Amino acid sequence: EPIHILSKDFSRTVTKECIQSLLSLLQWSWNTFKLGIMDGQAVQHMYTTLELERLVYISCASLRLIRTYTNEIYPSQISKKAPLENVHLAESIGDVRALLKQILSDILPATIQGKKSSKSKVTKNGSYHVRMMNSILEECHGTFVACFHAFYPTSYLKWTCLCDLLADIEKENDTYSSSNSQRLLSAVLCALCSPSVRLRTTFPLLPNGASTENSINRGLSPSDNTGLPAMNGTDSHHYPVLVEQMTYRSQMEANGLSVNWTWKEVLDHLLKLVTEPVNQVLLGHRITYFAKLVRHCCHLLARVVAELVHQCSSTEEDLQSACGRILHVTPSRFTRTNQSRTWNTGNGSPDAICFQVDRTGVSVAGVGIYGGIGHYEYELELLEDQSSMNGADSHTHTQRWNSLEITRGSFGPEDFVPDIAEIKFDKAVHIKQPGRVC
Repeated sequence: EPIHILSKDFSRTVTKECIQSLLSLLQWSWNTFKLGIMDGQAVQHMYTTLELERLVYISCASLRLIRTYTNEIYPSQISKKAPLENVHLAESIGDVRALLKQILSDILPATIQGKKSSKSKVTKNGSYHVRMMNSILEECHGTFVACFHAFYPTSYLKWTCLCDLLADIEKENDTYSSSNSQRLLSAVLCALCSPSVRLRTTFPLLPNGASTENSINRGLSPSDNTGLPAMNGTDSHHYPVLVEQMTYRSQMEANGLSVNWTWKEVLDHLLKLVTEPVNQVLLGHRITYFAKLVRHCCHLLARVVAELVHQCSSTEEDLQSACGRILHVTPSRFTRTNQSRTWNTGNGSPDAICFQVDRTGVSVAGVGIYGGIGHYEYELELLEDQSSMNGADSHTHTQRWNSLEITRGSFGPEDFVPDIAEIKFDKAVHIKQPGRVC
């Protein structure tokens, strides 16, 4: 029989029922797997190795599908106009977050907690159970990290999540079960190390004096997520429905006891996570900290130091380009035209827009174009007039255009808001000195 290739529209069509089914399947397979490897079970209730392997496969496959579907609904990099949000899907993503947090912070069965046995057969089975359990937890860790941008879509939510988990670690005793919250905190720290997370705007690294306390103590509403000075008041959200749902869930989970620390307090706790295992080894005590937690904590601290060093060594223009600024739109070129243009835009040659940059610190993010029915392939190139940059006259025979940036792609009717499609470069192009740009 012929092989039918499944299209993306078919394989990645996501509904609320689809996600809820995956969550039910994952919850069942995870609970059943834990039950199957617990010590002290009656022989008649023991699961065979093959059955446990099937449960591992079901759990890992469900986690991969959840990761794919979550990123299909809420991608981390938005390259086109976002479709209208569905409140039911946003609620389902909240359910996904809750279940993954439960798995990562779940109490591990006694077999996984490293209890020794005098029987080699039991020890061998326990070691294999550990590997199977770790494969599920690693897949869950990867899914949580890959979907972290959807679970905590604002800087405020990321910051309060970190503070709450650090507070939980502080409250826990030194028993082995303390690694439960540590595993979840490890996933959060790993996600914060992602290049897509701008730590300078996520963490209040440089508080604004007395305004910090008032900002932190201010009540958080579902539609207002600028509780920290680290989050710019002009920060816009592509998915406001998702923000409202995740904010509400975070408030319900905290029960009004959410922790908001200063950066100095968080830094002290992070440094303790790094240094405490070393002290335990030197004193001959049992290490009570999760190894990957310490590694991700060191990585996050290195990233913070790197951003602070970059801030101290960069110019103001570089900082604004790297950390973001408000985008401005020039008037339509059809309202101001130059009839004495010196380039030809007819006979199939590319259309051109020329403008004068009269000050430093200007960056060009892209252009807005009018479109019609159908899909179009485009090539956008930004040129700089070298003759005007060097102070020469602007005659045609002396002009020399230097290419600064180029991007290619396609757009269709779904990209127009409402009649204009925004075409952006991969990054904002900084115009180093005044002159003519095309």
